[in-house]
Amino acid sequence: MTHLDGIPLIQLEQVSKVYGQFKEPVAALRDVSLVIERGEFVSIMGPSGSGKSTLLNILGLLDRPSHGAYLLEGVDVTTLKDGELARVRRDHFGFIFQSYNLFPELTAMENVEVPMIYAGVRKRERKERARALLEHVGLGHRLHHRPLELSGGEQQRVAIARALANSPTLLLADEPTGNLPSEQGRMVMETVAGLNRMGMTVIVVTHDPDVARWGTRLVTLRDGQLVADEPIPEAERHRPDEEAGYHAQTG
Repeated sequence: MTHLDGIPLIQLEQVSKVYGQFKEPVAALRDVSLVIERGEFVSIMGPSGSGKSTLLNILGLLDRPSHGAYLLEGVDVTTLKDGELARVRRDHFGFIFQSYNLFPELTAMENVEVPMIYAGVRKRERKERARALLEHVGLGHRLHHRPLELSGGEQQRVAIARALANSPTLLLADEPTGNLPSEQGRMVMETVAGLNRMGMTVIVVTHDPDVARWGTRLVTLRDGQLVADEPIPEAERHRPDEEAGYHAQTG
């Protein structure tokens, strides 16, 4: 996929997701239409069971919609086979999860290298890139530490570095601060906001209004439906410290 002027990065058209078609069907999403442009920072909120994570899974090609179209750079990815979807997911998306999902037996550097191994990057290049990414998120002094030797905030920043390993088009985060104390959570969001300032498209699912205010646009779901989509007023947004997301040595 290539950058095409005038074509949105993401366009959902009447997307629905129904689970349990053979028993009692549950509609997790109902006719959601959404356009996301390159470089946006979109926060997605809604009560538990509103469809936030289902929407993020569909956006990240971790799940397929039951109905509707998903255009990624103008290509309807709902028509792709599983192997093609895996390639697009690997090449275009970086994921950050609430539970970090790090390999406990691997060091920070080795964790960041994993996506590059799957992408066929040569050993020397992936080690250099892993080191640079960890330094970029303020963890140059933790390269050889394993997850249990790191704080929660440090583990999540390792996860961010790993998400960036294959230079994704889009960063998707599902409750990225959910397991963190407030100060560590702020440091993680500083890092994410810094990436957006550098041009990366970011989508964050959260239940926390304070986390949502790092974005510039708020999408609200309720009962599987999109009920609001509006810009976050500049006066209400967080104003990130230009340096905090990159050179912090604690947390």
